[in-house]
Amino acid sequence: MEHIQKDDIIIRKGILHILDSHTGYLGLSSQLLEMGPDLMEFVRGHIFKIMESDDAKRCQFNGSVSPVLSLLESMEESDDESFIEATRVFDIMCDSVTIPAADLLCVTFQVQSVIHIALLKMNYKVTYVHREEEDAEANDIVKQRVMPTDSAKLTEAVIIDLTEYKVRLVEKKYEMLNGDKINYLSERFLQCYADLAPKKKFQILNKVINDINNHYPEDGIAKRLDMKSRLREEFTENQAFKVNENYLEIIKVRSRNLMRRLNDMICNMIHLQ
Repeated sequence: MEHIQKDDIIIRKGILHILDSHTGYLGLSSQLLEMGPDLMEFVRGHIFKIMESDDAKRCQFNGSVSPVLSLLESMEESDDESFIEATRVFDIMCDSVTIPAADLLCVTFQVQSVIHIALLKMNYKVTYVHREEEDAEANDIVKQRVMPTDSAKLTEAVIIDLTEYKVRLVEKKYEMLNGDKINYLSERFLQCYADLAPKKKFQILNKVINDINNHYPEDGIAKRLDMKSRLREEFTENQAFKVNENYLEIIKVRSRNLMRRLNDMICNMIHLQ
């Protein structure tokens, strides 16, 4: 998708579910949110940050096994009860003691006539608020769990194009009860194949460039800075890298043996993610 402006995002409908896995409470809503201008702006801001984030991954559904894809293909936006099976997310969250409890904000929106669905996992933050005692002339300060503010950056969210079912998501790995540390949103909930985020690709390529420069110290700092500068320019323009082209054009590897070593290095770094 080409770069958009925040005002290009038109909010359509929204519904909120409570997924408090830490206390075992699942609060499913059957009513749409009444979204005034302030709430729409709050939601629009979070959606925009995800769509423009270089931490967001692009994913492809495994159509033969993904229940979410089947649900989306038969979903009617006019159904007010829910846009997504929030119970499945909650069940997965309960299979871990490290996944944060949250409110799940499900929103449909459109950009340039294309309708999308956003699943914004609003992980609770603990803060302090004042409490006024009713029966005593005293005030107190207590802890309270709240949703992320409008300036926060969500660490777990999914955006799906409902025309071509293209997926963008931000996620984190969490340890499950069986000891496995997984990306549960892509691996267990969506059941989709996730690419590396552009930011992660840049980190890998940057490390490879540094390793190459260590092999050829005679090139000096000027050439190293030039290579990094050209990578940044491509990253800014395309939000992605064509790895093989960067090796041939930017890195200019001088031997086949070194090329094989670098390919092995990148494969190893990708598998470690």
